[in-house]
Amino acid sequence: MVRNAFIIEGPVPPDLFFDRREILNYFKRLLELEKYRMLIALLAPFKFGKSSTLIKLKSIAEGNPNLIPILLRLNVVTNPVEEIVTTIVSELGGGKDILEDLRKGGNIYSIFRRLNQLLEKKDRWCLLFIDEFQDLPHLVKAEGFFTKLDDRFVFDFFRGIVEEFRFGLVVSGSLIGPLLDAIDVWHGRFKVYKLRNFPREDSIKMLMKMFDLSGLKISEDVAEYIAMSVDDYPFHMQLFGYNLVNLGKVDEESLEKAREIVQRTLLDYYNAKLLEVINLSNEALEVMRKAIDGVRAEMMDREELRTAILLERRGILLRENSRFEIYDSMFRRFLSNILSNRPEEKYLPEYTAEYLVAKKLAYEEGIKEVLISYMSWGVFDIVILKEYGPFKGIGIQVKRTYGEVSIKEAEIKRIIEASKQKKLLPLLAVVKLPERKVIYRRLDKEFERSFTTIKELLRETL
Repeated sequence: MVRNAFIIEGPVPPDLFFDRREILNYFKRLLELEKYRMLIALLAPFKFGKSSTLIKLKSIAEGNPNLIPILLRLNVVTNPVEEIVTTIVSELGGGKDILEDLRKGGNIYSIFRRLNQLLEKKDRWCLLFIDEFQDLPHLVKAEGFFTKLDDRFVFDFFRGIVEEFRFGLVVSGSLIGPLLDAIDVWHGRFKVYKLRNFPREDSIKMLMKMFDLSGLKISEDVAEYIAMSVDDYPFHMQLFGYNLVNLGKVDEESLEKAREIVQRTLLDYYNAKLLEVINLSNEALEVMRKAIDGVRAEMMDREELRTAILLERRGILLRENSRFEIYDSMFRRFLSNILSNRPEEKYLPEYTAEYLVAKKLAYEEGIKEVLISYMSWGVFDIVILKEYGPFKGIGIQVKRTYGEVSIKEAEIKRIIEASKQKKLLPLLAVVKLPERKVIYRRLDKEFERSFTTIKELLRETL
């Protein structure tokens, strides 16, 4: 029986892992140079693939005969020190006295020094892959070590182990603030990677392969639709693919069913996330509003900046230099929709309407801004944030029809009013089915004909 290759519970296994080329190439280069005393940190909120990446790196290390890779997922492994000692002793042979001393509560530094002697004797190195690294002090203390010392000392101890002995560290964590505090002990020596969305070409390759492994053939057009609809977010693509495979076919009806399932799941998730933000502080929602388009620290007052730093530590905002933006681009889209009063059922674009218009604009007319600004703005389904004549951009209302399209005068007036407020050129895009032909017309002025491209419309009406 063919399995559903889309993983929505737990980390993705190494054989189904995609993307993160920069991280993988850096890691492989360190191995080639035999720089095993490495320090790498993977930072990301939940569902960005940090655990999957960590496991993939560990699988690469397993192919190196000089290494003993040890994976410690601290939400599962409750005795990390014993796990390290047991694995090394088992791998190298001998050293049973070390394990006995450990279980008797022996001196932990002496234990690691003797482990290092075993490693030196066999000319081996140990790479520790530690997930949820920020939890290490709590678990080490639970094993009976450093019980009277603060958490920072535990991290200091492991810093000393890496500096003095044959150990390297690759760590990850979803609690951004505590993880940053943990690696701060190393004073900037960690190579830090902040995981983001996939590049589009990797998204399409992943989706095509996953569907093929699941016994379901899809076109690149459908793969691109899924990737674009969820902004190349790895977990959301997995979720979309998982539900489509379960439906057992790929047609417009199945795509719409899968879209609705994914949309309900994401709306529940992001509504909960929004409540978390609102309950954080009085300034949180305003800071998030500013962060939709990116906001520099100097543009916020002291309380807003304090809130922005708190949101950064929660993994909700991402800071690059002094600029804050929303870490999760899908949450950014969700928040944009909430603030612009767009209906919830429009959170993810339909395959046959908004997506087709966006794709034609991006790939046939070369208006790449649509891929960046492919989000709601009130009454508009798509907004292109690029100046055209007196307009700051273009607002597009999308309709689909199997015959003649009809739009009420009251709706036209509402669209025109919104366009004046935002200084947007108001357009109607009609997707004629089943041939999927797209035509455009301006809503603020009457013209004798419609247009098949926006560029033609702009050339003849501006």
